[in-house]
Amino acid sequence: MLSIRWLAGAVVAFVLAPASWGAGPGEVGTGDRRIREQAVRELPLDELTEDAAERIVRVVENPSVYRRLPESQIDCDPSLYLYLLRHPEVVVNIWDLMGVTKLRVVRAGPYSLDTSDGEGTTSQIELVYGTRDVQLFYGEGVYEGPLTARPIHGSCVMLLKSSYDKEADSNTRITSRLDVFLQMDNSAIDLVAKTVQPLLGRSMDHNFIESLRFVQRLSQTAAQNPVGMQRLARRLESVQPEVRERFAVVASKVAGVDATPIARTSAR
Repeated sequence: MLSIRWLAGAVVAFVLAPASWGAGPGEVGTGDRRIREQAVRELPLDELTEDAAERIVRVVENPSVYRRLPESQIDCDPSLYLYLLRHPEVVVNIWDLMGVTKLRVVRAGPYSLDTSDGEGTTSQIELVYGTRDVQLFYGEGVYEGPLTARPIHGSCVMLLKSSYDKEADSNTRITSRLDVFLQMDNSAIDLVAKTVQPLLGRSMDHNFIESLRFVQRLSQTAAQNPVGMQRLARRLESVQPEVRERFAVVASKVAGVDATPIARTSAR
């Protein structure tokens, strides 16, 4: 369970979902070496700074765990989808209101987040490259808790690729594919390899699928009940005011209405 806790902190909202959610039949990822090599070739390394590229390469060339998660298709407004990809603290705050997560995500900068799982894991996540179709995240984390005598450190690279298809009913079908590279220090490698890697893979699979399905439900609610979505936006007190206000605007446009101004308060 140690590595799962670290991953929960490192991968944030689009790999972590409430633990009670489960995978459906056939939703299984893979760690196949040839697929991993393909994912490495698809990394936009030439578009990165030298420092960012070095950090990415250090992880993907020697991962403790690699997994391509199951490809997911959802009907979702593209603007809302992209906003939530880049502002996962909004999703986590909604889960918090639902009482289904202990995860905390705090924006540390325009492209960076600090996370804590409430059980000893803290992480820092950075969006190092982002377009409409490709998001590349890099994370570093540490676990300090009763399961180990000393801290365990790790790094994570996530490559998320998205494609968009307009359906006959005017909905947009979004296909998402996530490659995860997880590198841990030597004290944790044997534990992962011998004990929890199969469980870790299944956990990543179903959490990714269900997180995206949750985003689909948010998009459907925004289209069908824009007033309710505005009320929800006002309750998001754990995100920065400008993030909350922009979420309200993006959500309102799904239904083609104007957002109601939200009174400014300080994020916790």
